[in-house]
Amino acid sequence: MHEVFNACLLAISALLFAIGLAGLVALTKGYRHLRCARMDRTLEDQNLLMKSPLVPPLSMLAVVRDASQESREFVRRLLNVHYSSVETILVLDGLSDPDLETWKTAYRLAVSSRAFSTTLPAARIRCIYEARDANRLIVVAKDAGGNADSLNAGVNVARSPLIGLVECGSEFQTDCFLRLVQPILEDSAQTVAACGMAPGPAGTGICAGFSALECLRAWLSCCGWKGKGNPIPAIPGSSLLISREAVMEAGGFRTGLLEFFVRLQAGASSASKPPRVIFVPEPLSYRGLAKKFGELRDAVLARQRQIASAVRWPSLLSRPIICLLTLRVLRPALETATYIMTAIGAAAGWIDLYTAAFVAISTIGMGILQSMSSVVLRELAEPGLFSPGQLAGLFLTSIPENLGYRQLRNFWMMAGLAPDRRV
Repeated sequence: MHEVFNACLLAISALLFAIGLAGLVALTKGYRHLRCARMDRTLEDQNLLMKSPLVPPLSMLAVVRDASQESREFVRRLLNVHYSSVETILVLDGLSDPDLETWKTAYRLAVSSRAFSTTLPAARIRCIYEARDANRLIVVAKDAGGNADSLNAGVNVARSPLIGLVECGSEFQTDCFLRLVQPILEDSAQTVAACGMAPGPAGTGICAGFSALECLRAWLSCCGWKGKGNPIPAIPGSSLLISREAVMEAGGFRTGLLEFFVRLQAGASSASKPPRVIFVPEPLSYRGLAKKFGELRDAVLARQRQIASAVRWPSLLSRPIICLLTLRVLRPALETATYIMTAIGAAAGWIDLYTAAFVAISTIGMGILQSMSSVVLRELAEPGLFSPGQLAGLFLTSIPENLGYRQLRNFWMMAGLAPDRRV
């Protein structure tokens, strides 16, 4: 009995070790792309794009569910985006009458006669407003339907060929869409979307360190896909530029951005000229770091619920999606199983010290190595972004991250696979 038990434990540990090595290879590829093929855009390029009639007009979409100060400040920052021809479409998803009045007062909204499409499924639009004070601000008041439903409503109202998206609460550069439109202009026949992000400034506290390391690993791994095209671009905090025609042809959004890009990947695998999604590894936008364990948990659960609702069998043939499922679904389950099996085997006397050491190396040791490598590779690719103290702090945070938080995060990731049934 114990021989079979030992063999199973070693086999699972070997698979986890291989997954860890593949992760290190992805980080290294990301570093090489940053060093060798990173886009070098100048201010003169952006000034030319601002004046060029060849740049397609842009409709920026924002979805809010309240009238809080944070939401109003986010919309104000969107209105300051630099682009040659842009309109901002603010979708108010199921707001109460008092919250709607707050928005009306803040921007002196007037009822608009603007026509809109009904091609994409969306909840009933109550009214469309235009702002008297803000330049080209369109406000859509609609019944509650969720984020994907609200994005569909925004696309229906939009008139521009390009759709711009920035996650509410994210920090972004005012020229982010000028940077994103450049790869689309270079291959407009095949490139249907571009996304950009980079890890933000270093935070303070252990939770911020855990959040920064996770973002850094995801970013470097996505950089490794840059040259091949079609990564999974819906990293939290990304700024996105998508062809409106591609959204309409795909039938709009069903559960969210991740689901849309997964569906796009599935269709690309069978197309003769598959649509391309370009990742721009520039500091165009980023999401703030977590400050509390509750924020870390909520972020992990939200991401896992997106994956659970997005992935369907036809999409599993895509290599990026296989990698995503391996890291976010298979690895946490296998790793948790090895911990339980190791504890049972040690208590029963079925495993020796060498087997236990291999389990620790393939899980905890590989995790520490990946996190430390991501810190070093980021600094080598872009020296001087962090102070020596910040670098040392992130480097050493890799140890507690994998000696406690990693195991807790595995449970969160498995719990988050249950589909989110909230509206």
